[in-house]
Amino acid sequence: MKIKHIEIQFHLSYLQTVITRMASNSFAMKNWAVGSVGVILAFLATANKLCYWWIVLVPWITFGCLDAYYLYLENCFRDYYNSQNKQYHLDKLNKSELNTVRPYFRWKNRWKAIFSYSVLPMYLLLFGLILSWLGNRFIVNNKEIKWKER
Repeated sequence: MKIKHIEIQFHLSYLQTVITRMASNSFAMKNWAVGSVGVILAFLATANKLCYWWIVLVPWITFGCLDAYYLYLENCFRDYYNSQNKQYHLDKLNKSELNTVRPYFRWKNRWKAIFSYSVLPMYLLLFGLILSWLGNRFIVNNKEIKWKER
């Protein structure tokens, strides 16, 4: 059965919409990670509660994992889109495939998402910021304690 051009165009535009949504979710996770880590660090600095420093790691790990997951899904849907587009140009695309969306979930895409240039450097930089803030706070607190002892 011959597939109409409009059906294929709708199918591919649907896949492009899903890919765009995953990319915007990944960007939103970066925004939430930076914002929540900044707010928690500011709260810890003003409350002077350094014993709760580990709370900063919760949004860092959570949003980092979610960011990598959304990038992973984006890569899976992008591979599926490319294969559907290739099958269309080779005239091997069936009408039954237009009504289903089955992205290719591969481990290669998962590792590619975790170690990508948009995830790993950003969260390593954020972790470096957390460590430098903690180091600065411990140094300042130790100097204040020594100053009071004299």
